[in-house]
Amino acid sequence: MSEQSVRTSEEERIRTVSIPASEAVTETETVSTTSASHPATVRSPRMTLSAPAGNHARRVSRKLAAIGALVVAGTFTVGMTFPAAVVGGQALGAATRYSAPAQAAQVPDDQIQAFVTPGEVRTETLDRQSGFSVASTADIAAVAGIRHFTGSNPVDPDAAVQWPFPVGVPTSSNYGPRGGRQHEGADFTPGEGAEIQAIAGGVVRIATEQGGAFGVTVYIEHVVDGQTVFSRYAHMQYGSLKVFEGQNIGAGQKLGLVGNTGRSFGAHLHLEITTDDGKVNPVAWLQEKTRD
Repeated sequence: MSEQSVRTSEEERIRTVSIPASEAVTETETVSTTSASHPATVRSPRMTLSAPAGNHARRVSRKLAAIGALVVAGTFTVGMTFPAAVVGGQALGAATRYSAPAQAAQVPDDQIQAFVTPGEVRTETLDRQSGFSVASTADIAAVAGIRHFTGSNPVDPDAAVQWPFPVGVPTSSNYGPRGGRQHEGADFTPGEGAEIQAIAGGVVRIATEQGGAFGVTVYIEHVVDGQTVFSRYAHMQYGSLKVFEGQNIGAGQKLGLVGNTGRSFGAHLHLEITTDDGKVNPVAWLQEKTRD
């Protein structure tokens, strides 16, 4: 038998060998590096045996576990860098709707009440150095709606007799002769809408918007130092009356607002004081009764 016949029979025998399903056959091509006189290629069957199925499954499991660990670690890193809404695939606008934790928005009431504004600091300093009340004159005037005030006529809120305003205010016309006749009161000009207060405790005898030349007016009976005294408050605003006839009131109680009703030529309070001796100068009388 020739050499070529033997080689052919051997190749046919190899092809008929039964290979287990767990194994694979790879036919490789070897390129000769010898001279051209030798055959260029020699084909030879080369059997590559794969690992058993159990080992292969374990290797795949280990690779999957390693990949899973990397994915989890990457997720943690991204989660710490970007808002959860972005990582989860939501629109960026959702992240902008983030609100602060509830505990950060809740501030105890005592902390808010303890906050001191610059204005309060300034008032406290004045009180220590000058002996003024905690509230400044400007603060008191603002609360009472007084736009024009002076540093005169200091008011003691606990005194039995008060000025008609909680701070000193200018006067435009005092008691005495005026234009050929007697001006029987004093005209105070704190500004329209300022609150008017009773000069002393007593009983309201008149409270009306039909006061003729006096316009909206209140008339009060007092007892001061054992004597009966009457006080009149004229030209108040319509609709501003805060007392009624027969009402018992205290010193400093609000009566109404400065206006320009009746025979008046500008917003002011016309105040009259009547004693057993008749009409008196309101400013002089108040200065005497409020003097320390």
